[in-house]
Amino acid sequence: MNIKRRLLSNSKLNPKTGCLEWQKFLEKGYGLVHIGGRQPGNKVWRVHRLMWTLEKGEIPAGKMIRHLCHNRACLNIKHLAIGTNQDNMNDMKNAGRQNKCKGSQHGEAKLSETAIPVIKRLVKAGKSYRAIGEIFGVQKAAIYKVIKGLSWRHVA
Repeated sequence: MNIKRRLLSNSKLNPKTGCLEWQKFLEKGYGLVHIGGRQPGNKVWRVHRLMWTLEKGEIPAGKMIRHLCHNRACLNIKHLAIGTNQDNMNDMKNAGRQNKCKGSQHGEAKLSETAIPVIKRLVKAGKSYRAIGEIFGVQKAAIYKVIKGLSWRHVA
């Protein structure tokens, strides 16, 4: 079976959105396919990138394939566009999909709202960023960002 036919046979058209949605393995919402089997050294492709390559040609270095439909499982070539990472971030922001979680609600937060005033007091008392970072289990750069107002700005 040729590769394009394989992609199409493992996809399903969503009549409401026009998305051609991958029905097999997904990772973080993106469709994945093994080309040439699962032997070591064979490439695993994201299906939207593979479809782009089959239809439009190689993806230039520094470029990515964006989902204009915002559906990561979609491989409808009409819903795909080439662009930069910044283009992709702008798409996300314009669609209102950026992470709006602040502080400890963010899934990767290592500090908490209650720690921020303590950190600020420790800095005023003369403790080094490195020493404070060790107390809270973060790098000194994280403490620097708190003190300079680059992170945790929402905490007084």
